[in-house]
Amino acid sequence: MIDLFLLYVAFIRASYQLFRGQPFCGTNPCAHNNGECSHLCLITPNKSVCACPMGLELSGYSKTCIIPEAFLIFSGQQNIKRLSLESNHRIRPIPIRGIKEAPIAIDYDINDNRIYWTDATERV
Repeated sequence: MIDLFLLYVAFIRASYQLFRGQPFCGTNPCAHNNGECSHLCLITPNKSVCACPMGLELSGYSKTCIIPEAFLIFSGQQNIKRLSLESNHRIRPIPIRGIKEAPIAIDYDINDNRIYWTDATERV
């Protein structure tokens, strides 16, 4: 999966060429049926790629986003992250507010779909 930052840089470069007066022509592969992507279709200078919103991931080399069922949850310095065990094995931060330092322990309740962690600095 292509890093969104690299896509942004490619977009800026293409826009710069457009406004410098150089000819810019082509088609928008995402314009027809969202590029056959289930969620997000992103345009690069040479092609289009499918991407997924936070919490979802592409199923293998497919254009379909899925909710991963097998994952590992672990803590970073100031966040909690998820590693997919299903397809692309990418590490993604989980958007949780209020974490000041690395959690000491993490637990996931599959019934509630909630993450619990201990925070020794806050003492809450």
